[in-house]
Amino acid sequence: MNTDFCKLLEICQQVFGTQNVLEDDEQTVFAVNFQDQSVYFISTDDASIFIRMPLGQCNDLTQKKEFYEELLSANLFGNGTEGATLSLKTNDDGIDELWLGERLDPTELLEEKLLVDFCDTMLQVASDWKKRLELYQNANVPNKEEL
Repeated sequence: MNTDFCKLLEICQQVFGTQNVLEDDEQTVFAVNFQDQSVYFISTDDASIFIRMPLGQCNDLTQKKEFYEELLSANLFGNGTEGATLSLKTNDDGIDELWLGERLDPTELLEEKLLVDFCDTMLQVASDWKKRLELYQNANVPNKEEL
């Protein structure tokens, strides 16, 4: 496990009470649990970290085309993502899930204030996208006033 990733893990444990550290030969993952949102910090081979957050299931969308267009726009132009990327992943049960993720150099988060600010921003982005997803699941194409 890379030294900066170890330092980040220590800071997260001090600030957030990190739990669930998993390690194998290829990567290390730890989770920070906020009220209704888990944030996963994943080590990578190139000394960066990947931070991922599950946002919800996408199988029951009534307006998939519009939702996917919004995802594409968000990823291409950064609309409502603060630089993070949205992705769809099919889980082992065949259910499509929406995830928010960002790749960073861990040294960008080694100060407590930077880490807390980053997590606050990501949690707000996650909350916004959960609301959007819920609107699409309820057969409402959101307009800008609803977001």
